[in-house]
Amino acid sequence: MRPRRSFGRRRVGGFTLIELVIAMVVAAILAAIAIPSYRSFVLRGNRAVARTALVELATLQERRYLQTRNYATTSLLPLTGIDSTTVYLSRDGSKTATAGPQSIYSVVLSVPAGGNPPYLLTATATGSQSDDSDCKVLTLDAAGTRSARDAADTTSPTITATCWKR
Repeated sequence: MRPRRSFGRRRVGGFTLIELVIAMVVAAILAAIAIPSYRSFVLRGNRAVARTALVELATLQERRYLQTRNYATTSLLPLTGIDSTTVYLSRDGSKTATAGPQSIYSVVLSVPAGGNPPYLLTATATGSQSDDSDCKVLTLDAAGTRSARDAADTTSPTITATCWKR
């Protein structure tokens, strides 16, 4: 091993400008890949919260029907304790009467024209979840029929299967 020559300058440890620029470029490429992927996982996780809430409310509706021989149609009060036809879901699955900064879906109880099916539960993306253009609206009715619509308001079996998968 030959000794280094310094020609009057002392060699100081550290990074060169080129090394710093290369490190920044690598970090930027990784961020460009990771951030959209992370966002996609967050949207899918929030979708699971909405699916769970719809199934839970449908189960409560069926329990109410067994006990009283009628469904809740004018208010979610008997099901959730909230006197409204709309509840707002947070990421942790909690339901509130008013929309807040943590609201990801609004769930609406409605009765279709003619009363068949007897009720329809519709979860519509709100707040940050509105970026979910694939599954903006999820529905579940008394017959157990699940559907989904994207931002273009179309219903297709492919969208429904994707939005309702586990």
